[in-house]
Amino acid sequence: MTTMPAAVLCRLKDLAFLAGPVRGGRLPAVLVLILMLGSCAAVSGAADMHVTGNATYRERVAAPPGSRVIVTLSDVSRADAPSVELARQDIALDGRNVPVAFDLAVDPAKIEPRRTYAVRAVLRSADDVLLWTTDTVHAVPHDEDDPDLGMLVMVRASRAPEAAGAADTDSRLLGEWIVEDLDGRGVIDNSATSMTFTDDGLVAGRAGCNRYSSEVRAVDGEFATRMVALTRRACTPALGDQEQRFLEILDGARTYEWDPTGALILKTENGRALRARRH
Repeated sequence: MTTMPAAVLCRLKDLAFLAGPVRGGRLPAVLVLILMLGSCAAVSGAADMHVTGNATYRERVAAPPGSRVIVTLSDVSRADAPSVELARQDIALDGRNVPVAFDLAVDPAKIEPRRTYAVRAVLRSADDVLLWTTDTVHAVPHDEDDPDLGMLVMVRASRAPEAAGAADTDSRLLGEWIVEDLDGRGVIDNSATSMTFTDDGLVAGRAGCNRYSSEVRAVDGEFATRMVALTRRACTPALGDQEQRFLEILDGARTYEWDPTGALILKTENGRALRARRH
């Protein structure tokens, strides 16, 4: 349902007040003004939009005592910058198990049609260790007043980096790197596949025809990432294949090093590798 802007509703009420007959003549100007301001204030306080759903995981195991599920709604429009949190719900399980229903309330004035919003769910232990997390982008539709996202399935966070930040990112990685080789097969000319490492624990850039953002931990040669956001634009077959190989290597990389020429090398446990050079 389309909601009429508050300013339009206020204007219609203004005209009704001014035009309508009143016993003994028209309302005094001061009283008209008071009624107009009151009606506009009531309309401008628009009700929150509610984003609902359930968070669960597939394994038949109980969550540890003291666990809680945290669900957040964030603006993930910029792949090269941290997401901006708009709403959060922290749910203590108190002996319950998944699925857990959530209801995120957000001011609709904060939702811009041209931006991308997503919901993420995590399950943390009593001592704040990340145990389960969603690993796909659950986008919030713009064309629904109170969207229900259904079931958000979390996966075990066995290798996800914890509390990524400046201390968890080797300072030598900071900045933009352009990928020049994947698995020894080179890359498509001018495909501009990139990785930009930031000091707040993110690596982001262009995977091919799509942009991505991941949390990263890179310390003392050890490397791990967790995907936060990925756009879903269609690719040509060749670029789509290259993009998939890049994302697989980035996700599976466990070590980083530099070759004698200064190029950055990321390697997976099964021998796959990418080479990138500082832009």
